[in-house]
Amino acid sequence: MRSLLLLLAMLLALTGCSNTPNQAVPSDAGTTHADAGKPPPSSACFTNPHTYLEIINACTDAQAVDKTDNLSPMNLPDGGLQPLP
Repeated sequence: MRSLLLLLAMLLALTGCSNTPNQAVPSDAGTTHADAGKPPPSSACFTNPHTYLEIINACTDAQAVDKTDNLSPMNLPDGGLQPLP
């Protein structure tokens, strides 16, 4: 029984060894996508959006509206909010 355990331990130790030395091991778990780290295209809008960034920057005929909110009536002088009614 003891020799069987010794043989099994030796086989397990040998199966962990590799015959190919100096294999390229990645230094970190970073992405390897071709477009990783590149800024988005400088286009103002995308005509055929497929990705998330393209969809939120898709071309549209909607009218842009500049809206400034005045929330000062809600705020107290110390920056807190008024209690709920």
